[in-house]
Amino acid sequence: ATIISIDNSINNKKEISKIVLCDLQNVIYPKIQNIFLDFIRKSGYPELNIEKTINFEKLYNDKFN
Repeated sequence: ATIISIDNSINNKKEISKIVLCDLQNVIYPKIQNIFLDFIRKSGYPELNIEKTINFEKLYNDKFN
């Protein structure tokens, strides 16, 4: 889980949407991916690796622009 706080001066829904769906994901995804891979490796699958990266900026732009 991630808890965030968005500055009250940001009141544009599109900007808030981009922060939550794109910018935030770019920050937390690598951390979540590392936690997941560490868990899997400690469970007996040390060779498992995730090579595909997720481009949250592109996903956001494809959906909302």
